Amino acid sequence: MDGYKVMHQGYLPEQDQDCPQASNIRSLYGPQTFASNTFVSHRRLRVSPSLKHYYRMYAYLKGEITFRTATYIALEVGGIGYHLNIPLSTYTALEGKERATLYTHFHVTEDAHTFFGFSTQTERNLFVQLISVTGVGPTSALLLLSSMSVDEIRSAIIGEQAHVLQRAKGIGPKASKQIILDLKTKLSKESPDGPVLLPLADSTARDEALTALLALGINRIAGQKALNQVLKDQPNSTKVEDIIRAALKILH
Repeated sequence: MDGYKVMHQGYLPEQDQDCPQASNIRSLYGPQTFASNTFVSHRRLRVSPSLKHYYRMYAYLKGEITFRTATYIALEVGGIGYHLNIPLSTYTALEGKERATLYTHFHVTEDAHTFFGFSTQTERNLFVQLISVTGVGPTSALLLLSSMSVDEIRSAIIGEQAHVLQRAKGIGPKASKQIILDLKTKLSKESPDGPVLLPLADSTARDEALTALLALGINRIAGQKALNQVLKDQPNSTKVEDIIRAALKILH
């Protein structure tokens, strides 16, 4: 757990009281103080150069799933419905479930306060690391997590495989190189035994396999889920025919 249980008051630093954006925080947490009795963690809020302070972020939300799509869910917690944007991997992890615990990131900008939810802490933590990279926003980070597993992304970054990261929509050559530059050392240090590089299937073979599954009438989300499983179990697979057969076995 990267947060801790608290019951105390926090406040905006005095030097920020007259900052225009401070009113947004006061409207969210109260005139000057707020109290919390949940698991929280600290993140530095970067709304503008004139407003720099720590705000409270919910570590997770646990409740009933009242609505679910491939891009977001509505989670009812204590009679309140929370809109959480999610990656495809979280969507598939929640399949068939009526209740869920989602690890969250509360993203604050001048224009919006947005919740993002993830099925695992590892996935949430990688999302936070990705959006810390210049030029990578929440949408691009979600698309990357929807296109590949956490292990595949970490492997591509540590192995400096920019072309693999570019498999995700919205991640171009410039962004992929910046991700590697900013995160390679950090991710390498997180592995005490050194980085473990996973062999990754050729992206062209994966794309061709997905196209074939769609042509057979397979739902896109189900097809992507099956392919993720195949390439996780058989990372050295490069033949499209073999990948398709293995995916069909999972689907049927």
